[in-house]
Amino acid sequence: METLPPVVKPSDIVGAVTAKAAGETGLAAGTPVVCGSNDTTVEFFGVGAIKPGIGAVKIATSAVLFLAVRGTSVHPPISCYPHIVEGMYYTATGTNSCASAHRWLRDNFFLPPGAPPEAGRAAFAEMDRLAGEVGPGAEGLIFHPYLQGERAPYWDPLLRADFIGMTMQHNRAHFARALYEGIAYSIRDLLTAARKLGFSFGVIKLMGGGARSATWRQIIADVTGLVVERPGNGDASFGAALVAGIGVGAIPRRRWMPVSRSSIAVNPIQQDMRSIITCLPSTRRRKPRWRPSITAFTPSSIRRRDHFAVTGRQFFMQR
Repeated sequence: METLPPVVKPSDIVGAVTAKAAGETGLAAGTPVVCGSNDTTVEFFGVGAIKPGIGAVKIATSAVLFLAVRGTSVHPPISCYPHIVEGMYYTATGTNSCASAHRWLRDNFFLPPGAPPEAGRAAFAEMDRLAGEVGPGAEGLIFHPYLQGERAPYWDPLLRADFIGMTMQHNRAHFARALYEGIAYSIRDLLTAARKLGFSFGVIKLMGGGARSATWRQIIADVTGLVVERPGNGDASFGAALVAGIGVGAIPRRRWMPVSRSSIAVNPIQQDMRSIITCLPSTRRRKPRWRPSITAFTPSSIRRRDHFAVTGRQFFMQR
């Protein structure tokens, strides 16, 4: 323990820029150095989640659901972390595949082989446009986004992704829409599981690169039935600067929110999205049933449910 630094508040000044560091970075020698925090904590703080009940969804490689709470709220396997605001904490639980699934669909369906890197952004924009042209439910095409197994709420590394309900009428636009909706339903699964533990959500702040998509924002609002906001300051750098400003006294602690830039609020408009699952196949209404099973003919020493390198692996529908 003697080798560890002392525990301090995120806004505490812990030192100053040395002459050597000033020469290497161009910063002024003697500039105060504030402790700060990890990227997610300052990002959550920066979007204005400073009161209990404010939630957020980070649409990044994975999708993570956050909720600001007063005091500790320990419900394993849901994580609980200290908040920037003293006396507050925030919970976090996530679904494995979000922007990673988005990129997978782009790379395999919307980009030609050997496409230059700059084509990627245009392909994302095309996916967004096409998804917005398809109605709710993607005409019966359903996507389970379990390309890497799943964390909450199923906690099963062997769950597998699928597109279900494909017909000759479906095209790339339907696949893009189904992907957006499938991930939105996974976020809804996170909300449902959290509510069963007694958590209550009001407005949801959207963070991460996926929040830039107006189509995706609307789908998330429709599927969850919640008002979602995309803050104008939805990145970790803004939150870190805010903590630093508080630490050096440039930003009074009572004036955090006025610093925040304007937000884009999205209200649910497709109320039928919340009930559309009642008319879709049963795979939408309960835990997906597709998962790999290792054949019984493999040696018992490797017949484990988490072993992926077995030949002769079979897939079957769990009953």
